[in-house]
Amino acid sequence: MKGISLLLLLFLGSFLLGTTIDDALLESIEALVAETAESKSIPGLSLSVRVGDVITVFDYGYANLEHQIPVTKDSIFEIGSISKTITAVGILQLRERGLIDLDDTIEPFFPDFPRAGEITVRDLLQHSSGIHELTDIEEFSNNMRRDWSPQELIEITSEFELDFAPGTSAQYSNINFILLGLIIEELTGIPYDEYIADNILGPLVMGNSMLGSRKTLVYGRASGYRLSEGVLENAEYESLVSPFASGAMISTSEDLVKLTRVFTPDLLLSKQSIDEMISQTVLRNGELWPNDKSMTYGLGLDMLYFFDRFVPGKTGGISGFNSYFLYLPDRDLAVAVTANLDDSLREIVLLAMEVADLLRSN
Repeated sequence: MKGISLLLLLFLGSFLLGTTIDDALLESIEALVAETAESKSIPGLSLSVRVGDVITVFDYGYANLEHQIPVTKDSIFEIGSISKTITAVGILQLRERGLIDLDDTIEPFFPDFPRAGEITVRDLLQHSSGIHELTDIEEFSNNMRRDWSPQELIEITSEFELDFAPGTSAQYSNINFILLGLIIEELTGIPYDEYIADNILGPLVMGNSMLGSRKTLVYGRASGYRLSEGVLENAEYESLVSPFASGAMISTSEDLVKLTRVFTPDLLLSKQSIDEMISQTVLRNGELWPNDKSMTYGLGLDMLYFFDRFVPGKTGGISGFNSYFLYLPDRDLAVAVTANLDDSLREIVLLAMEVADLLRSN
């Protein structure tokens, strides 16, 4: 579908409340969205911007090619690892309630996991646990259509030695957040999806976000695609049950900029928790990781280095979908992008950066 449908949403007030997005700037963003989608052959893309209390949504293309269903502000995309940000918020809330400390070990919850007495909750949140990456385990990666239970995934991961001593380095590991999801269930006595719905999604008015399953019908859900020799085709089926608290959420770009309101002190988290969440990874010897300006992990965040700083944000990728959000605290400015194409992450991250640069320079 050529062109862009633009919708201005009034979020917690009027469009007149503090917005600086003029017509020329809107047209520039429209052009960037179209250029990104067309250059990468992305079937459907949604970009949302939040400036203070005002959300603007830019929609492009098709949520479903076969039935020519256009992307709208309510089109729901699989957001993969952005689920980790939501899980991290849940853990920090429980810390503030005095139910857990980030420097507690995971041994009380997983006594049989290798070196559980050395791995802390903080290690899980910032990927410094040393636990082997799940997708590098052939038993799992060769059977991703199967609905694995969290307990089964813990069992196959625990067969591997840690890649490094906890707290001495950092390496992305999906199992970290599956463990954290189970900790939320253990501490609260309720299912993970129920906890996040009541304590995070509901208060942030993220009405189009939920824990997903590809076997559940959801109105407005986008289909995922991949490019094969230049031809768009349906993406390979992968279970959306297995990722659990690590990557099973579905959402809209509008809801993802609402998610960044979690960085507002005392809305869902204290300023102390927010500051910890968006801080660069610190290893146990006190050194920062990494020791260069590329990217680092916050707590449930991937923080890329641009605009002369590590910018709070998170990437998400799952079969047929890519997503990204970023947040600039000094401007209370957020940008989120969702796309229904494999291997489009680089393009949508660059798009979000370009849009943020336009807005902060305006």
